[in-house]
Amino acid sequence: MMMYDKTVSKIDIVIYIAEELPTVPNLSYLLCDSWYVCEKVMDIFLGKGFCTIGGLKSNRILYPYGTKLSVSELAGKLE
Repeated sequence: MMMYDKTVSKIDIVIYIAEELPTVPNLSYLLCDSWYVCEKVMDIFLGKGFCTIGGLKSNRILYPYGTKLSVSELAGKLE
């Protein structure tokens, strides 16, 4: 455990915590706030056996298949 330090980003703190976790034997889920739904956090938890469930803000930009789209644009293209 670490004490909150304002000089370290919240994302880096979560990554540090994730690195300390053991790899889970069964598929598990990380439920998080939209603040933590980012590639760095999702990748480190996926490596530990966790899939991420979290909110996305409607103005978030994604790059599905290399194409720049906002979440709202992408949602409109889904069937």
